[in-house]
Amino acid sequence: MENNNGKGIFYGVIGVATLVVAIIGATFAFFAASANGTNNAVAANSVSLAGTLTLTDSADARTQLIPATEAIMKQSYVQTGTKGQADGKCNGVSAADANAVYDLCSTYTFTLGNKASVSQLIYVNLTTTANSFENLYYCIFEGEGTSKAARTCKAVPATTEQAFTVTLDPGTTEQPTTKSYTLVLYINETTQDQTTADSGKAYTGTITATTSGGENKVTGAIAGTSQPDA
Repeated sequence: MENNNGKGIFYGVIGVATLVVAIIGATFAFFAASANGTNNAVAANSVSLAGTLTLTDSADARTQLIPATEAIMKQSYVQTGTKGQADGKCNGVSAADANAVYDLCSTYTFTLGNKASVSQLIYVNLTTTANSFENLYYCIFEGEGTSKAARTCKAVPATTEQAFTVTLDPGTTEQPTTKSYTLVLYINETTQDQTTADSGKAYTGTITATTSGGENKVTGAIAGTSQPDA
């Protein structure tokens, strides 16, 4: 009996030891799985903006400017009659005789275009090249008419100033996103004798459009002259 009990104890100890080893072994076992993505599928490319900003322009530089108030200039600007006549765009008569026809504004129209596949923030600057006027003002209107002012009327800058900013939506080379503007120059009336200050004077300037990164700079030229008031 004692001998059998000894064997039982021995087998019991061996069984427990085997169970412990089995449990320890189980704690070190694990399942593993792996998968590979498509080769070279993780990538990044920068958008190409070179040559994606465009500016086209046309100027109607008048040479017979006389002083006018902002309100009168705007009325003249939206006229649709014959150029050179009292009812023509940017034309009007002298208050001195209400007969002689003069220019009340000089215009420069430009269109910005975005060919990039992303939106672009455009900075539009006006740089004065030469100016002998004392009271030359400018405004910039979007589209037709004067209801949308990209730049309210103010004196032309002595050097360079940011006229306005605009964000152009994405476009394509074949169909760029565009917006058109007209810069209007006029001699601001002061109600004083402006013969010395603004008669026989001339102005030249440049519109520059750049992206927010300062690249793709495009430019256009502006000119305006005046003759003695009558």
